[in-house]
Amino acid sequence: MHNDLWQSYRPNGVPKQGEGLARKDITKDTIVAAAHIWLWRRSSDGGCDILLQRRSDQVKNWPGYWDISAAGHVSFGETPLDAALREVQEEIGMTLDTSRVKFIGSLPKRKPSYSEFHFVYIYEYHGEPLDMVDGEAAALRWVPYDTFRRMVEQPEDAMLVPHRPLYFALLMEELGQILRES
Repeated sequence: MHNDLWQSYRPNGVPKQGEGLARKDITKDTIVAAAHIWLWRRSSDGGCDILLQRRSDQVKNWPGYWDISAAGHVSFGETPLDAALREVQEEIGMTLDTSRVKFIGSLPKRKPSYSEFHFVYIYEYHGEPLDMVDGEAAALRWVPYDTFRRMVEQPEDAMLVPHRPLYFALLMEELGQILRES
């Protein structure tokens, strides 16, 4: 289990050394970070599938919606990569090979109550997912690339947690590049 403090960040995306914040201390001027990791696998038809997590009906934000394979806030003293690896372990019970995790970008996001950087990673997975372990995920589903692309175009209809168009463009470009190179 990770600690209850979130790592504080500067506006340029660099962590503030020695500054962790409890959730109750976060204000609209606070900048924190979240690590997002999308797992994908090669499909038998030469394409790729993306692993989606259905959020539990018990969570506050977007209950019952499909979302990132695993994601969560960066804890105090943690790197975004460490946070991504931790979240995969906590949420879907997988231990990933760090050397195969690929960083694809960082995007700032302004929320009503604070700001955060989204550090986005992808990982080619060889195998089947394990059990969800922390109660945030209700189900896991592999979705073909073309189906996911349609979900991204109409997130509300697909019950996909919406992200900014730039976020999905970054992800889809990276996955598209993988398909073109196959």
